[in-house]
Amino acid sequence: TRKYFYDNISMIPDEKSYKVVDVTSGKVIGVLDESFLSTFSGEVFAMKGELWRVLSVEDCVKVEPANLEGEIPSWTGEEIPVPFEVAQEVGKLRKLVLEGFYLDICDERSRREVVEKIREHAKDFEIPAHDCVVIEGSDKNVIINVCFGHKANEAIGRIIALLLSLKKGTNVSVEIDPYRVKLYPASPEEVKEIVLNVRDVEKLAETAVLDTKLMQWKIVKVARKFGFFDKEDDLSRINLRNLIVKLRGTPIYREALREIFVEKLDVEKAKLFFEKIGKEIKLFVYNKFTPIGVETREKFPDVLITKSPEIVLKAFKERLMSEICRVQCVNCGANYKEPLGDLKLKCIRCGSSLIAVVGEKKKELKKDEAIKVANLIASYGLRAVYAMLTYGIGFETAKRILSRFFETEDEFFKALLEAERNYIRTRKFWD
Repeated sequence: TRKYFYDNISMIPDEKSYKVVDVTSGKVIGVLDESFLSTFSGEVFAMKGELWRVLSVEDCVKVEPANLEGEIPSWTGEEIPVPFEVAQEVGKLRKLVLEGFYLDICDERSRREVVEKIREHAKDFEIPAHDCVVIEGSDKNVIINVCFGHKANEAIGRIIALLLSLKKGTNVSVEIDPYRVKLYPASPEEVKEIVLNVRDVEKLAETAVLDTKLMQWKIVKVARKFGFFDKEDDLSRINLRNLIVKLRGTPIYREALREIFVEKLDVEKAKLFFEKIGKEIKLFVYNKFTPIGVETREKFPDVLITKSPEIVLKAFKERLMSEICRVQCVNCGANYKEPLGDLKLKCIRCGSSLIAVVGEKKKELKKDEAIKVANLIASYGLRAVYAMLTYGIGFETAKRILSRFFETEDEFFKALLEAERNYIRTRKFWD
């Protein structure tokens, strides 16, 4: 009891923080909390304006640059939520502007741009407002213009995405802001059919968050607060999906769900939306993007950048070239350290070419191991040194890579980089 009291006396969650390390350059790029990391092995997330994929979580978080094409970040940070009441006022303001109301809350240039955009939109389309929802898009992308705020739109978007996924048999991604919900892949008619036929909103909202990173993240925080986990427990080795299934119906599960509904999803406002849509709230559907929608689409993914394969490979090579080598001479037993840039493939004491080279932080090789590595270096030269300096590559892996034919040096270094990534991804199964 005393231990639980002292562990939980503060309302501020007490959890570990981990440095995030780019394996290609060896540089620290940021810090993440443990509860966040426990849900993210293998996932893509955004940090410092770039996309990264988690390879492993140990003493630090090892990540690699993710390819932007085809990658959707699972997490990009959070915005301060815009409340339902504020979003509704924005909807009302759109109509007032169309009716000639003078905006005195901004400068003249901004006022003119707002008025022009709304009037351009109103020529051919209904204005999305507090009492009017506009669904627009193509056969793959849909935007639901709904002025319900962050939390309500989060609930609305997740419920629609869930029902679309069940209907189509494929995952449907959802992105929200206070004034719209964006869905892919989906068509306006599919979304309209679902929006007009949603029932049992609270149950659907629970189902929609059940198998999500959000629920996993929250269940970890609540379980720790309940004393289900000790501070020392390594959460990276716990299957959180199975944990949620086992905890379903328990106080921990109910509290995690309650906190999500308070902090992230406004289920009551979502109920209001589905009850009133097509009645008090008018609904309009367009099979193309409106001026307001086009502006939104242009803001979608381009803010996230990624490193090209060439830049990633360059960073990896630069990291290798900056390594300090531990050199062991098989002939005279000399043991010394030398920067890779100054390394000579002969012993500095006796001149023998039978030297074994490993990274500075690696343990000294046993005699039989040193002989194997020395023979490898005698056969393949500097390439063998590069292989032995690569994190996670031992004698057997180095030998296998060196035996292959590479047309260029870059192809060789790519093979080393891929072997390092593979080791980091699978290390927990071997250790």
